[in-house]
Parts: sequence; structure tokens; C-alpha cells
Amino acid sequence: MNDIQIEAKLASIQFMCDIEKCKGACCTFPGGSGAPVTEREAALLHEVYPVVKKYLPENHVAVAELHGLVEGRFGERTIRCYNRRACVFACFEGDIAYCAIQKAHRNGEIDWEKPISCHLFPIRAQQSHGGTRLVFEAFPECLPALDRGARENVNVISFLELPLKRAYGERWYRDLIDKLPTPTGMFTDQDQKE
Repeated sequence: MNDIQIEAKLASIQFMCDIEKCKGACCTFPGGSGAPVTEREAALLHEVYPVVKKYLPENHVAVAELHGLVEGRFGERTIRCYNRRACVFACFEGDIAYCAIQKAHRNGEIDWEKPISCHLFPIRAQQSHGGTRLVFEAFPECLPALDRGARENVNVISFLELPLKRAYGERWYRDLIDKLPTPTGMFTDQDQKE
């Protein structure tokens, strides 16, 4: 589809986030580097920070203000992590991690929902000389989402309809659905991932 290649197995992966079981693991993966962001998104992170700061744990605020919100070179930026693990924009309700940016968006405080790489997860957009390739990135922490997707018959492409449309457009998404070898399971807006 244009210069975007789709990993074949995306058509058959059943996936639907189950935040009660994974506890928002995608916001707290160990490894030191946070989600990749574009230069425009890095600027947006700085714009929304004063609004979302009130949702963040004090230790995340301290790291963000001492070391900055993003790291890496131009074109290779990632969101900074606290303690080489949790995204500095992760906020917590009990033992579940949520995105403070998305929380502010849902509360009507900002227009931007969150970085597209976060919104598309577990699909990753890999850039190469031939364009973009969309692939499924498997993590053991996401096993509950695979179980729920299978139980409720929801395909990962259907589950990520909103972020895929946000990233590539409504028409691109419709064309993708038309080209899938089998129908995908559908979901309601309230089931959309955190």
C-alpha cells in the first residue's frame, strides 16, 4: 500500500489490551530507552508538559526537569525513562501505569493524544530505504492481550483502527481492511487501548 509494507502475520494476530492484567507494561518496559518520537512530537512533549506535569509522580518530574523529556540525536529521539524503565510520562493509579498525556487529552486539557509510536503499539513502524514496514512487536507482558483478542475475536489491525487512521489516514485504513485475507473482529470505542 503505497510505500507502506504490512507484515503478513498482522492479518491473523488477535490482540486486545487487557490493562487489568498487564498493568500498563508498555509504559514501563525495562531497557532505558522510551518510545521513539519524531522531532515534531518532541516539540509537542515540551508544549504539553506544563499541563500533564500534575499527573506525574514526583520522581518522574525530577528526572524530566533535571535531564529533559527526550533523549537521543536529531531524527533518533526517544522519550526519557525514569530509572531506565518507566516512561517519564507514565502516571499510576494503584499498580496500573497509564499515559499522563492521554489522560490530559481525555480530560479535554490538550488536543494531542500521545506520540504515534505509543498509540500504535504493539505495531511498530520500521523505517527503511524502501519506506515504512508495519510489524508486530511481541512482548511476554502482552500475552493477556493476545488471550483477550482471541477470546473476543479482535484482530490487532481492527483494535488499532484509531491510531492507524491517525497515522496513515482514513482511506489508507479502508484500503488495508479491503485487502485483508479474512474479516477482522470489531470492537467499540470504549474498548480502545489505554
